Amino acid sequence: MKVVNKFCGGAVEILHEAIKWLLLGGVIGLVGGVIGALFHHEISLASALRTAHPWLLYTLPLLGCVIVALYQWGNMLPDRGTNRILDSVMNNEPIPKRICGLMFVCTALTQLGGGSAGREGAALQIGGSVGSFFSHRLGKRWLPRRSQRIGIMCGMTAVFSGLFGTPLTAVFFVLEVCEIGAMPQLAVIPCMIAAFVASYASLLVGGSATRITMVAMEPLTALLMLKAVVLGIGCGLVAMLFCEANHGAGKVYAKYIKNPYIRVVTGGCAVILLTWLVGATTYNGAGMELVSLAEHGGASWYSFLLKILFTAVTLGAGFKGGEIVPCFAVGALFGGAFAPLLGVEPALGAAVGMAAVFCGSTNCLVASLVLGLEVCGGSAYLPVFAAACAVSQFVSGPCSLYASQKRVHPRLDLAKPEGEQA
Repeated sequence: MKVVNKFCGGAVEILHEAIKWLLLGGVIGLVGGVIGALFHHEISLASALRTAHPWLLYTLPLLGCVIVALYQWGNMLPDRGTNRILDSVMNNEPIPKRICGLMFVCTALTQLGGGSAGREGAALQIGGSVGSFFSHRLGKRWLPRRSQRIGIMCGMTAVFSGLFGTPLTAVFFVLEVCEIGAMPQLAVIPCMIAAFVASYASLLVGGSATRITMVAMEPLTALLMLKAVVLGIGCGLVAMLFCEANHGAGKVYAKYIKNPYIRVVTGGCAVILLTWLVGATTYNGAGMELVSLAEHGGASWYSFLLKILFTAVTLGAGFKGGEIVPCFAVGALFGGAFAPLLGVEPALGAAVGMAAVFCGSTNCLVASLVLGLEVCGGSAYLPVFAAACAVSQFVSGPCSLYASQKRVHPRLDLAKPEGEQA
């Protein structure tokens, strides 16, 4: 009888937990999916307006001042961006609700003026704020404090999934990005629920899924795997450059220009000057159109360098958005330009480059492989993606887009063997 009572008691507890997270994950997913779709429409409208009215580029310094003023008004300066969200997850701290509104507006302003910034980083901040509201404010009476951070992760997953249309990539990215080498098991099912609910909710209100079609098919051979390793080495070096450029630009701005208004005006003018020198607006905006350009063989050898420069100048100055889509663009441009030198089709090179540079920049290996499957439909080339991503992550070393990212295990085991004297 005791065994039966113990079994029934355990079953009831599991059922209670399942219902709790099903409801919380579903609600966060529904809200996050709708917000992600609205955010997608807003960014698309801002980009369309900029394309239709090229003179909006010259408003970028003014729009930057508006962004700084809004962040000052919200008492959010200095702003640590996505790093603040990662810290909140690891320390189980609530996230201010105003981050959601500020990022929603300021990312669109950056896109309207032609700043080179993405949207997924903004989605993580918006989603973290939404998830924190449900878990720390509404759920504090029926969630243990140690589990409240899972709500933040659900929100990050939901808005990312609703905006980008990649639920599995969103799940594994959020699970991996905080701590390298550690994946919180308690968060897997709630994040899965939030991601898929958000994806469907987003589609119902007009959202769209990002997909890239790899038209070229090559036989999977040992030689192709070797080429993937070589491409992975290059992608790891590009990931290092991308991370260092973004961190370095912010430090240079902060060192030489203390006033945030002067800083953002300087950055806006620099983007305008760079656009003049290039002679086109190719590198303004998030950069997903550059991914398409790369897969069709339109990338020059220096294109990825220009996208890195535009992004570092924009984000370092204080404009808002994210680094992830520019990271995709940089990887695709590099892969699309240099893969043909190895005898690999630009379409495959762009897809592998996108995933591998993303992996080297974020240290999220599983998410990068799932990205190759979801976005690129690369199931036939999964070993190629795996080889390039693993090598890229190894080569890029301790580099990361996020300073708050923690490494659970050492990257290299340089300790002396047991019993060996130093």
